[in-house]
Amino acid sequence: MQLLSETHINFIGKRKIAYIFSGAAIFIGIISLVIHGGPKYGIDFTGGVSLQIKFEKKLTPGDIRNSLAKINLGDAEIKSIGMSKDNEFIIRTAQLEDIADIAQTVQNHLSADLDPNYEVRAVTEIGPKIGGELRRAAIMAIFISLIGLLIYI
Repeated sequence: MQLLSETHINFIGKRKIAYIFSGAAIFIGIISLVIHGGPKYGIDFTGGVSLQIKFEKKLTPGDIRNSLAKINLGDAEIKSIGMSKDNEFIIRTAQLEDIADIAQTVQNHLSADLDPNYEVRAVTEIGPKIGGELRRAAIMAIFISLIGLLIYI
């Protein structure tokens, strides 16, 4: 069964249109990046704290976010992990300059505001130096992959 017949498309003849379209798309992407202040890096690249906490009380990510908003951490990334009955979350937030030990501050606040009976499974602090090295490595990996694509093409 032949779906299309007489498919003679002059791709080489249309290459100038493709160049213009590709150039415009790249230009618009660069302008958008500049207007929005560059890429938005997560705590892996900028530094911060990741806490893995298991609560006894049944909570939702919204409950935790509302609680953390009281200490100006409402923009923290909160993910539920495991089964829904496990009630375990990962809370990731950037390191704030006015709070020296953000992990302890979050733990104290959650204990007082939501559930005093919880278990801290893991606390990971990512310094900005490690984040800077990771950012440089990621940019280098993208650059090398682009060169590889150009060689392949």
